[in-house]
Amino acid sequence: MSSGLLGEHLELGRLGEEEWYMIGADEDASLENALEFLADNEPAKKHKKGMKRFEQALDKLAERESKLVERREVIARGKAAGCKSLPEPHCDVYRVTPPGAATLIDDEWGEKRRDYLKGNGYPPGSKTHHRVPKCAGGCPGRFDADGNLTHDSTLSAECRQFDADLTKIQGDCAALWARRTTKL
Repeated sequence: MSSGLLGEHLELGRLGEEEWYMIGADEDASLENALEFLADNEPAKKHKKGMKRFEQALDKLAERESKLVERREVIARGKAAGCKSLPEPHCDVYRVTPPGAATLIDDEWGEKRRDYLKGNGYPPGSKTHHRVPKCAGGCPGRFDADGNLTHDSTLSAECRQFDADLTKIQGDCAALWARRTTKL
């Protein structure tokens, strides 16, 4: 779907599903390293400000671990149910995109959406799902059935719920990638 100026910027980072959703073993190692660092740097209990910051850091780490578990559970649930909300090869490439890329992709999709729906016999204005999310670069140029789009009418109720949960996680991952890449 993406070409031209945006297409030039989509090659910033090509990632697999596990890496983009941050659900791999490297995330476990990162959490473990952060926990070890905190354990090695625990302030004395008499230093109240230091203890407060330490406890806040532990809370953030616990939240990070909780979100990791949630991401893993949602992805596993969708795969186990056979939901078509996750991409298949050759569209199974995710990208770390620059700020504003999702908006450009959304604008481009908005221009082509009506033709896609009409060409595939779907009602105007009906819902479609992007298997590689727009915030991860989408799958440029693929509107056909084996491409990046899945129509709402083709999903079971369980898979529509999975897609809703996946959409939330995709937003969280895009925000995490934005924070990580701005620190580089």
